[in-house]
Amino acid sequence: MTVTELRTATASRLPEIEAPATGLEVITSGTGERVLLVHGSLVDGPGSWARQRPLSERWGLEVVQRRGFGASRHSDGEDFEHDADDLCGLLGRSAHVVAHSYGAIGAVLAATRRPRRVRSLTLVEPTAVTAGMDEPEVAEAIGAIGDWWLHAPRDERKFLAGYGALLGVRAPRLNEGPTGLRAAAKYLRHCRPPWTAEVPWEDIALARIPTLVISGGHSPALDALAAAVARRTGGQHTVIASSGHAVQRAGTAFNTALEQHLRAADRAVAR
Repeated sequence: MTVTELRTATASRLPEIEAPATGLEVITSGTGERVLLVHGSLVDGPGSWARQRPLSERWGLEVVQRRGFGASRHSDGEDFEHDADDLCGLLGRSAHVVAHSYGAIGAVLAATRRPRRVRSLTLVEPTAVTAGMDEPEVAEAIGAIGDWWLHAPRDERKFLAGYGALLGVRAPRLNEGPTGLRAAAKYLRHCRPPWTAEVPWEDIALARIPTLVISGGHSPALDALAAAVARRTGGQHTVIASSGHAVQRAGTAFNTALEQHLRAADRAVAR
């Protein structure tokens, strides 16, 4: 399916997700320049960013629990528009933003709305698919994923396993229960689909926001998409060898590349 076909097919199924007035859980550690860490689908903030904890020795880490995760406000499904609104409110005077997978869509949108408050962007295997639909690998993968999303089985394990297989990633083993597999499948099944995002990519480049896009070399589609996002934003694409979608779990190699990017961005601001 093309983006237009996907948008037409899913138009009647877009979620109407309420935006309660309660706040988000943000887990802070360390001191220094602020770094917002934004998780993606299926796994919450602490689970996603556990191997970045050593960075708190030099940076003020703020692990954001997106709506529906942790102690943050309830949600009936994931919505990158709400994520963008939430992140705009968390930026304060300025912050670096590091975001993974679905969370990267909201991060990019927030950066286009508050460009002067974003010191840098780091996007880890972003699923902002509209940036790369001209790439054959991306178009084929997203067409198959869109078809699966529309017609997938109701069984949570089969739904997540099939979704992950089409994206070239392994669905994590999640516990049953209100914050486990069932909830994760619900949020994903009732998400605002990535192919519906209207992202003004060039605004990132025009605002000269230092942008690093990281992929893991395990999926041709995700590598091609990351490269496309980097081109559209005027950023840099780097591959850090990973066996799965959560490239940040590479630990030291990921942290080294991230810190180099953060420090370079801070030097640019200081000039």
